[in-house]
Amino acid sequence: MERLIYPSPGLATEEFDPKRFTIVADASPWGGGAFLSIDGSLSEYFALVWPESLAIGALTIEAGLPKHQPFWESVVVLMSLELWALGRGSKPIAVMSDCLAALAATTTGRGKGSVAAVVRELAWRTARQGWTIYVGHIPSEFNQIADSLSRLAAPTPASLPPELVNARRRDPPDLLELWRAQPDAPHADI
Repeated sequence: MERLIYPSPGLATEEFDPKRFTIVADASPWGGGAFLSIDGSLSEYFALVWPESLAIGALTIEAGLPKHQPFWESVVVLMSLELWALGRGSKPIAVMSDCLAALAATTTGRGKGSVAAVVRELAWRTARQGWTIYVGHIPSEFNQIADSLSRLAAPTPASLPPELVNARRRDPPDLLELWRAQPDAPHADI
């Protein structure tokens, strides 16, 4: 399988090896998960369960509804960058996902509906941290590790992938603490 890595607009692709620092993320109707690979080795991961609903300003996002899936996918990318990229500065970061909407939001700084709230947070952090983000699409059938992490709380739960047995489990950033660039403080119904 060939993975294509696309830089954010205006970035050059020379001298970037996506295996150096790669985040692979996924979300399901029940939760989200991601792992960090450094130099091709699975280093750390997180998994979380979504609240029943999340209110951000005038938006209310409910878990389990297909119309909100791009939002949750984008949130996992944001959480991953918050967890693993803070303090990295302009050192390249590869973000891989099977959700084109989340990848587009990450590179273009544009999103519709609930994804726009995540885009504001991504843009704010990218500007403040100086992140250099490259994105790559992984077809769903090849995103099994992150997919399993996102389904640990599914009605028929997935198992922790054996590839992560020696990886460090991290606590994800607090979902309610992510929203720093929003006009109103969010709250969740659990």
